[in-house]
Amino acid sequence: MLVHARPTRTRRRDELSCPCAGGQRRLLDLAARGEVLDENLYTAPGRFGGGGAATTWLVGSAQDVARSLRRYQQLGVTHFVLSDTPYLPEIRRQGDRLLPLLRG
Repeated sequence: MLVHARPTRTRRRDELSCPCAGGQRRLLDLAARGEVLDENLYTAPGRFGGGGAATTWLVGSAQDVARSLRRYQQLGVTHFVLSDTPYLPEIRRQGDRLLPLLRG
């Protein structure tokens, strides 16, 4: 899941020395707080690949992920990017297991 935060108006000193985009800097800051935030939000993917993959993972059962997405909705998050590989099997799995929980 990728959640975009509003960019800050001022840049910190460490941001000026990092060639990372603002969103990537925020992901790296999250990863520095720990590998697992909330109940099932994993920050590890943000530390790898080039300047870091612009992603976090929600890990758990369909019920766990649905519960987390509902909490993010309550906080005002309105859009989510749900993706994983291999793409076609994951799309089917999300459609069969996760989406019914979110619609219900």
